Amino acid sequence: MTPSVPWQTVAKPVGGWLLRRLPTFIFRKYYPAHQLEDEVKIRLGSARHVTVKLLGGLQVPYFELELEAFNMSPYLDVNVTGVLTHLAAYAEPAAQMFAEQDDWVGFDLPSGTSRPFHVRYWLNEYQNAVVSTYVRERWALELFVMLSAQSRIGMARPFKILDIKNPAAQLGRAQRRSACFPGWRNRFSWGEHMPSRHSDLARKFAQRISKRFSSGRFHRVLQKASPQSEQKDMAQPIAEFLKEFRKAEHAESLPKSRYDREGNYERKSEQELSYKIHGTWAYPDAAVLGPFTCAFEFDREPEGGGVHFKEQLMKAAVHVLSGAYDACVFVYLLRPGSRASTYLGDRSVYSKGLLRKLRGAGLYLSIVPRRSARGGQGPPQML
Repeated sequence: MTPSVPWQTVAKPVGGWLLRRLPTFIFRKYYPAHQLEDEVKIRLGSARHVTVKLLGGLQVPYFELELEAFNMSPYLDVNVTGVLTHLAAYAEPAAQMFAEQDDWVGFDLPSGTSRPFHVRYWLNEYQNAVVSTYVRERWALELFVMLSAQSRIGMARPFKILDIKNPAAQLGRAQRRSACFPGWRNRFSWGEHMPSRHSDLARKFAQRISKRFSSGRFHRVLQKASPQSEQKDMAQPIAEFLKEFRKAEHAESLPKSRYDREGNYERKSEQELSYKIHGTWAYPDAAVLGPFTCAFEFDREPEGGGVHFKEQLMKAAVHVLSGAYDACVFVYLLRPGSRASTYLGDRSVYSKGLLRKLRGAGLYLSIVPRRSARGGQGPPQML
Protein backbone atom coordinates (compact mmCIF):
# COMPACT_ATOMS: atom_id res chain seq x y z
CA MET A 1 0.00 0.00 0.00
CA THR A 2 1.37 3.41 -0.95
CA PRO A 3 2.22 5.55 2.10
CA SER A 4 0.26 8.82 2.22
CA VAL A 5 3.21 11.18 2.45
CA PRO A 6 4.23 13.94 0.04
CA TRP A 7 6.90 12.98 -2.47
CA GLN A 8 9.11 15.85 -1.25
CA THR A 9 9.31 14.19 2.17
CA VAL A 10 10.74 11.08 0.56
CA ALA A 11 12.93 12.93 -1.94
CA LYS A 12 14.93 14.97 0.55
CA PRO A 13 16.46 12.15 2.60
CA VAL A 14 16.89 9.83 -0.35
CA GLY A 15 18.49 12.43 -2.54
CA GLY A 16 17.78 13.57 -6.08
CA TRP A 17 20.28 11.20 -7.66
CA LEU A 18 18.57 8.07 -6.31
CA LEU A 19 15.04 9.36 -6.90
CA ARG A 20 15.73 9.93 -10.59
CA ARG A 21 16.77 6.29 -10.91
CA LEU A 22 13.83 4.66 -9.19
CA PRO A 23 11.74 2.29 -11.34
CA THR A 24 8.87 4.13 -13.00
CA PHE A 25 6.11 2.25 -11.15
CA ILE A 26 7.65 3.25 -7.80
CA PHE A 27 8.53 6.79 -8.86
CA ARG A 28 4.95 7.40 -10.01
CA LYS A 29 3.64 6.73 -6.49
CA TYR A 30 5.64 9.62 -5.07
CA TYR A 31 5.50 11.93 -8.08
CA PRO A 32 1.99 11.92 -9.66
CA ALA A 33 1.24 13.55 -13.00
CA HIS A 34 -0.53 16.53 -11.41
CA GLN A 35 2.70 17.35 -9.55
CA LEU A 36 4.51 17.59 -12.89
CA GLU A 37 1.70 19.84 -14.21
CA ASP A 38 2.39 22.19 -11.31
CA GLU A 39 6.10 22.35 -12.17
CA VAL A 40 5.84 23.07 -15.90
CA LYS A 41 5.33 26.84 -16.15
CA ILE A 42 4.18 28.86 -19.15
CA ARG A 43 4.93 32.54 -19.78
CA LEU A 44 3.78 34.94 -22.46
CA GLY A 45 6.56 37.09 -23.86
CA SER A 46 4.85 39.16 -26.56
CA ALA A 47 1.95 39.31 -28.98
CA ARG A 48 1.84 40.86 -32.44
CA HIS A 49 -1.08 41.77 -34.66
CA VAL A 50 0.36 42.05 -38.16
CA THR A 51 -0.89 42.21 -41.73
CA VAL A 52 1.34 40.74 -44.45
CA LYS A 53 1.03 41.53 -48.14
CA LEU A 54 1.13 38.54 -50.49
CA LEU A 55 1.48 38.36 -54.25
CA GLY A 56 -1.26 40.19 -56.10
CA GLY A 57 -1.66 42.69 -53.26
CA LEU A 58 -3.63 40.31 -51.04
CA GLN A 59 -3.39 41.36 -47.41
CA VAL A 60 -3.62 38.64 -44.78
CA PRO A 61 -3.77 39.42 -41.05
CA TYR A 62 -2.28 37.18 -38.40
CA PHE A 63 -1.83 37.23 -34.65
CA GLU A 64 1.49 35.86 -33.38
CA LEU A 65 2.23 34.89 -29.81
CA GLU A 66 5.70 34.35 -28.39
CA LEU A 67 5.60 32.04 -25.37
CA GLU A 68 8.09 30.23 -23.19
CA ALA A 69 7.82 26.94 -21.31
CA PHE A 70 9.83 26.24 -18.14
CA ASN A 71 10.45 22.78 -16.71
CA MET A 72 10.91 23.40 -12.98
CA SER A 73 10.89 19.70 -12.11
CA PRO A 74 14.22 18.68 -10.57
CA TYR A 75 13.72 15.02 -11.54
CA LEU A 76 11.91 14.67 -14.87
CA ASP A 77 12.70 15.50 -18.48
CA VAL A 78 9.71 16.36 -20.65
CA ASN A 79 8.90 16.09 -24.34
CA VAL A 80 6.20 18.51 -25.48
CA THR A 81 4.13 16.92 -28.25
CA GLY A 82 1.28 19.43 -28.65
CA VAL A 83 0.13 22.96 -27.87
CA LEU A 84 -3.54 23.89 -27.59
CA THR A 85 -4.45 27.58 -27.36
CA HIS A 86 -7.69 29.55 -27.18
CA LEU A 87 -8.22 33.27 -27.66
CA ALA A 88 -11.19 34.80 -25.86
CA ALA A 89 -12.60 38.33 -25.75
CA TYR A 90 -13.95 39.67 -22.48
CA ALA A 91 -17.69 40.29 -22.60
CA GLU A 92 -20.67 40.16 -20.28
CA PRO A 93 -21.13 37.97 -18.37
CA ALA A 94 -17.92 36.11 -19.21
CA ALA A 95 -15.14 35.80 -21.77
CA GLN A 96 -16.17 34.39 -25.16
CA MET A 97 -13.75 32.23 -27.14
CA PHE A 98 -13.40 33.29 -30.79
CA ALA A 99 -10.29 31.46 -32.02
CA GLU A 100 -8.61 28.11 -31.36
CA GLN A 101 -5.29 26.65 -32.44
CA ASP A 102 -4.24 23.03 -31.93
CA ASP A 103 -0.66 22.40 -33.09
CA TRP A 104 1.24 19.12 -33.07
CA VAL A 105 4.75 20.17 -32.22
CA GLY A 106 7.75 18.40 -30.84
CA PHE A 107 10.48 19.74 -28.62
CA ASP A 108 12.38 18.49 -25.59
CA LEU A 109 12.24 20.28 -22.26
CA PRO A 110 14.92 18.79 -19.99
CA SER A 111 14.75 19.25 -16.25
CA GLY A 112 15.60 22.79 -15.16
CA THR A 113 15.50 24.30 -18.67
CA SER A 114 13.22 26.61 -20.65
CA ARG A 115 12.26 26.72 -24.32
CA PRO A 116 10.56 29.49 -26.35
CA PHE A 117 7.86 28.59 -28.85
CA HIS A 118 5.50 30.48 -31.14
CA VAL A 119 1.80 30.22 -31.96
CA ARG A 120 0.38 31.99 -35.01
CA TYR A 121 -3.30 32.58 -35.74
CA TRP A 122 -4.22 33.33 -39.34
CA LEU A 123 -7.31 35.45 -38.79
CA ASN A 124 -10.50 35.43 -40.78
CA GLU A 125 -12.52 38.63 -41.22
CA TYR A 126 -14.50 38.19 -38.01
CA GLN A 127 -11.49 37.26 -35.88
CA ASN A 128 -9.44 40.14 -37.29
CA ALA A 129 -12.23 42.58 -36.42
CA VAL A 130 -12.28 41.33 -32.82
CA VAL A 131 -8.50 41.56 -32.36
CA SER A 132 -8.29 44.97 -34.08
CA THR A 133 -11.05 46.41 -31.91
CA TYR A 134 -9.61 45.12 -28.66
CA VAL A 135 -6.12 46.38 -29.52
CA ARG A 136 -7.43 49.79 -30.57
CA GLU A 137 -9.57 50.19 -27.44
CA ARG A 138 -6.84 48.75 -25.19
CA TRP A 139 -9.13 46.02 -23.92
CA ALA A 140 -7.74 42.75 -22.61
CA LEU A 141 -7.81 39.52 -24.57
CA GLU A 142 -7.68 36.21 -22.71
CA LEU A 143 -5.19 33.56 -23.80
CA PHE A 144 -5.53 29.93 -22.72
CA VAL A 145 -2.47 27.71 -23.29
CA MET A 146 -2.24 23.97 -22.64
CA LEU A 147 0.76 21.75 -23.35
CA SER A 148 0.76 18.00 -23.93
CA ALA A 149 3.90 16.96 -22.05
CA GLN A 150 5.14 13.38 -22.18
CA SER A 151 7.46 12.04 -19.47
CA ARG A 152 8.40 8.69 -18.00
CA ILE A 153 5.48 8.88 -15.54
CA GLY A 154 2.99 9.45 -18.35
CA MET A 155 1.21 12.34 -20.03
CA ALA A 156 0.72 15.66 -18.21
CA ARG A 157 -1.24 18.65 -19.47
CA PRO A 158 -0.05 21.81 -17.74
CA PHE A 159 -1.96 24.92 -18.72
CA LYS A 160 -2.24 28.60 -17.96
CA ILE A 161 -4.56 31.50 -18.68
CA LEU A 162 -3.02 34.91 -19.37
CA ASP A 163 -4.30 38.38 -20.13
CA ILE A 164 -2.98 40.27 -23.14
CA LYS A 165 -3.74 43.82 -22.11
CA ASN A 166 -2.86 47.52 -22.24
CA PRO A 167 -0.73 47.59 -25.41
CA ALA A 168 -0.13 51.34 -25.42
CA ALA A 169 1.59 51.33 -22.04
CA GLN A 170 4.12 48.76 -23.23
CA LEU A 171 5.06 50.03 -26.71
CA GLY A 172 8.31 51.70 -25.70
CA ARG A 173 9.71 48.84 -23.67
CA ALA A 174 12.73 46.87 -24.92
CA GLN A 175 12.52 48.70 -28.28
CA ARG A 176 9.80 46.36 -29.50
CA ARG A 177 8.36 46.72 -32.96
CA SER A 178 5.45 49.14 -33.33
CA ALA A 179 3.02 46.32 -34.02
CA CYS A 180 4.00 44.41 -30.91
CA PHE A 181 2.04 44.69 -27.66
CA PRO A 182 3.59 42.62 -24.90
CA GLY A 183 1.21 43.79 -22.17
CA TRP A 184 0.52 40.62 -20.26
CA ARG A 185 -0.41 39.56 -16.77
CA ASN A 186 -0.40 36.09 -15.28
CA ARG A 187 -3.91 35.19 -14.23
CA PHE A 188 -2.54 32.56 -11.87
CA SER A 189 0.58 30.78 -10.84
CA TRP A 190 0.48 27.08 -9.97
CA GLY A 191 1.09 26.46 -6.28
CA GLU A 192 0.05 30.00 -5.35
CA HIS A 193 -3.54 30.29 -6.37
CA MET A 194 -6.20 28.81 -8.62
CA PRO A 195 -6.53 30.21 -12.11
CA SER A 196 -9.51 31.69 -13.81
CA ARG A 197 -10.28 28.88 -16.24
CA HIS A 198 -13.06 29.32 -18.73
CA SER A 199 -15.28 31.40 -16.47
CA ASP A 200 -18.28 31.02 -18.78
CA LEU A 201 -18.22 27.24 -18.28
CA ALA A 202 -17.69 27.67 -14.53
CA ARG A 203 -20.77 29.85 -14.17
CA LYS A 204 -22.88 27.59 -16.30
CA PHE A 205 -21.77 24.64 -14.18
CA ALA A 206 -22.51 26.50 -10.93
CA GLN A 207 -25.94 27.56 -12.10
CA ARG A 208 -26.93 24.04 -13.09
CA ILE A 209 -25.57 22.23 -10.06
CA SER A 210 -27.11 24.74 -7.64
CA LYS A 211 -30.53 23.50 -8.76
CA ARG A 212 -29.70 19.89 -7.89
CA PHE A 213 -29.36 20.22 -4.11
CA SER A 214 -33.11 20.51 -3.46
CA SER A 215 -34.20 17.27 -5.09
CA GLY A 216 -33.18 13.74 -6.03
CA ARG A 217 -29.90 12.17 -5.05
CA PHE A 218 -28.22 15.46 -4.11
CA HIS A 219 -30.99 16.27 -1.65
CA ARG A 220 -30.98 12.79 -0.09
CA VAL A 221 -27.21 12.80 0.44
CA LEU A 222 -27.27 16.32 1.86
CA GLN A 223 -30.07 15.43 4.28
CA LYS A 224 -28.12 12.45 5.65
CA ALA A 225 -24.78 14.25 5.88
CA SER A 226 -23.46 15.09 9.32
CA PRO A 227 -22.81 18.75 10.15
CA GLN A 228 -19.36 19.88 8.97
CA SER A 229 -19.01 16.83 6.68
CA GLU A 230 -21.26 17.86 3.79
CA GLN A 231 -18.29 18.35 1.46
CA LYS A 232 -17.15 14.78 2.14
CA ASP A 233 -20.56 13.17 1.52
CA MET A 234 -21.26 15.32 -1.56
CA ALA A 235 -17.89 14.57 -3.20
CA GLN A 236 -19.08 11.67 -5.36
CA PRO A 237 -22.34 13.29 -6.59
CA ILE A 238 -20.49 16.49 -7.48
CA ALA A 239 -17.68 14.62 -9.27
CA GLU A 240 -20.20 12.60 -11.29
CA PHE A 241 -22.17 15.73 -12.20
CA LEU A 242 -18.94 17.41 -13.31
CA LYS A 243 -18.17 14.48 -15.59
CA GLU A 244 -21.65 14.64 -17.14
CA PHE A 245 -21.38 18.42 -17.53
CA ARG A 246 -18.08 18.18 -19.39
CA LYS A 247 -19.54 15.67 -21.79
CA ALA A 248 -22.68 17.74 -22.37
CA GLU A 249 -20.63 20.87 -23.04
CA HIS A 250 -18.16 19.04 -25.33
CA ALA A 251 -15.32 20.06 -23.01
CA GLU A 252 -13.38 16.78 -23.09
CA SER A 253 -10.39 18.51 -24.69
CA LEU A 254 -9.92 20.70 -21.62
CA PRO A 255 -7.73 19.58 -18.70
CA LYS A 256 -9.03 16.73 -16.58
CA SER A 257 -11.70 17.18 -13.91
CA ARG A 258 -10.38 17.79 -10.42
CA TYR A 259 -12.37 18.07 -7.21
CA ASP A 260 -10.85 18.71 -3.82
CA ARG A 261 -12.23 19.28 -0.35
CA GLU A 262 -11.04 20.33 3.08
CA GLY A 263 -9.90 17.28 5.02
CA ASN A 264 -9.72 15.05 1.95
CA TYR A 265 -6.41 13.76 3.24
CA GLU A 266 -3.72 15.13 5.50
CA ARG A 267 -1.30 17.37 3.67
CA LYS A 268 2.13 18.35 4.74
CA SER A 269 2.03 21.42 2.50
CA GLU A 270 -0.33 24.21 1.48
CA GLN A 271 -3.67 23.11 0.02
CA GLU A 272 -4.22 24.05 -3.58
CA LEU A 273 -7.77 25.26 -2.98
CA SER A 274 -6.58 27.87 -0.43
CA TYR A 275 -5.42 31.42 -1.07
CA LYS A 276 -4.14 34.37 0.92
CA ILE A 277 -6.31 37.44 1.48
CA HIS A 278 -5.84 40.29 3.97
CA GLY A 279 -3.11 38.49 5.87
CA THR A 280 -4.96 35.20 6.37
CA TRP A 281 -5.59 32.00 4.43
CA ALA A 282 -9.04 31.50 2.97
CA TYR A 283 -10.46 28.33 1.45
CA PRO A 284 -13.92 26.99 0.58
CA ASP A 285 -15.36 23.78 1.98
CA ALA A 286 -14.74 22.15 -1.41
CA ALA A 287 -13.82 23.20 -4.92
CA VAL A 288 -13.66 22.12 -8.52
CA LEU A 289 -10.09 22.92 -9.63
CA GLY A 290 -10.24 21.66 -13.19
CA PRO A 291 -11.03 22.28 -15.96
CA PHE A 292 -12.36 25.52 -14.39
CA THR A 293 -12.65 26.77 -10.80
CA CYS A 294 -15.83 26.66 -8.75
CA ALA A 295 -15.96 26.92 -4.95
CA PHE A 296 -18.55 25.24 -2.72
CA GLU A 297 -19.64 26.48 0.70
CA PHE A 298 -22.03 24.39 2.81
CA ASP A 299 -23.79 25.75 5.86
CA ARG A 300 -26.82 25.08 8.04
CA GLU A 301 -29.38 27.35 9.55
CA PRO A 302 -28.79 27.53 13.32
CA GLU A 303 -31.51 27.89 15.88
CA GLY A 304 -32.62 31.50 15.64
CA GLY A 305 -31.25 32.01 12.09
CA GLY A 306 -30.86 35.76 11.68
CA VAL A 307 -27.43 37.24 11.14
CA HIS A 308 -25.77 33.85 10.56
CA PHE A 309 -27.10 33.70 7.00
CA LYS A 310 -25.63 37.10 6.12
CA GLU A 311 -22.25 36.22 7.62
CA GLN A 312 -22.00 32.96 5.67
CA LEU A 313 -23.27 34.57 2.47
CA MET A 314 -20.48 37.16 2.66
CA LYS A 315 -17.94 34.45 3.45
CA ALA A 316 -18.93 32.64 0.24
CA ALA A 317 -18.95 35.90 -1.73
CA VAL A 318 -15.25 36.50 -0.97
CA HIS A 319 -14.29 33.59 -3.23
CA VAL A 320 -15.68 35.29 -6.35
CA LEU A 321 -15.39 38.98 -5.41
CA SER A 322 -11.66 38.50 -4.77
CA GLY A 323 -11.19 36.78 -8.13
CA ALA A 324 -9.96 33.61 -6.48
CA TYR A 325 -12.65 31.51 -8.18
CA ASP A 326 -14.68 31.89 -11.35
CA ALA A 327 -17.88 30.83 -9.60
CA CYS A 328 -19.16 29.76 -6.19
CA VAL A 329 -22.16 27.71 -5.04
CA PHE A 330 -23.44 28.55 -1.55
CA VAL A 331 -25.65 25.74 -0.20
CA TYR A 332 -27.69 26.70 2.88
CA LEU A 333 -29.65 23.89 4.56
CA LEU A 334 -32.69 25.13 6.47
CA ARG A 335 -34.06 23.80 9.73
CA PRO A 336 -37.31 21.76 9.61
CA GLY A 337 -40.25 24.11 9.22
CA SER A 338 -38.10 27.08 8.16
CA ARG A 339 -38.71 28.87 4.86
CA ALA A 340 -36.38 30.52 2.38
CA SER A 341 -38.72 33.53 2.30
CA THR A 342 -37.33 34.43 5.73
CA TYR A 343 -34.13 35.49 3.98
CA LEU A 344 -35.27 36.25 0.44
CA GLY A 345 -38.79 37.56 0.89
CA ASP A 346 -38.25 40.84 2.74
CA ARG A 347 -38.79 42.82 -0.51
CA SER A 348 -35.94 45.14 0.42
CA VAL A 349 -34.34 46.93 -2.51
CA TYR A 350 -31.00 46.51 -0.75
CA SER A 351 -31.42 42.74 -0.44
CA LYS A 352 -32.38 42.47 -4.10
CA GLY A 353 -29.52 44.73 -5.15
CA LEU A 354 -26.96 42.73 -3.17
CA LEU A 355 -28.11 39.39 -4.54
CA ARG A 356 -28.09 40.78 -8.08
CA LYS A 357 -24.51 41.98 -7.69
CA LEU A 358 -23.38 38.69 -6.16
CA ARG A 359 -25.00 36.78 -9.00
CA GLY A 360 -23.18 38.99 -11.48
CA ALA A 361 -19.91 38.15 -9.72
CA GLY A 362 -20.57 34.41 -10.08
CA LEU A 363 -22.20 33.45 -6.76
CA TYR A 364 -25.12 30.99 -7.00
CA LEU A 365 -27.26 30.45 -3.94
CA SER A 366 -29.21 27.29 -3.15
CA ILE A 367 -31.41 27.45 -0.06
CA VAL A 368 -32.41 23.87 0.65
CA PRO A 369 -35.50 22.92 2.71
CA ARG A 370 -35.02 20.23 5.32
CA ARG A 371 -37.41 17.33 5.66
CA SER A 372 -39.41 17.32 8.85
CA ALA A 373 -40.03 14.19 10.92
CA ARG A 374 -43.16 13.59 8.85
CA GLY A 375 -41.20 13.80 5.59
CA GLY A 376 -42.62 17.07 4.33
CA GLN A 377 -40.56 19.88 2.85
CA GLY A 378 -41.08 23.33 1.48
CA PRO A 379 -40.31 24.56 -2.04
CA PRO A 380 -36.62 24.91 -3.00
CA GLN A 381 -35.12 28.34 -3.59
CA MET A 382 -32.26 28.99 -6.01
CA LEU A 383 -30.68 32.27 -7.06
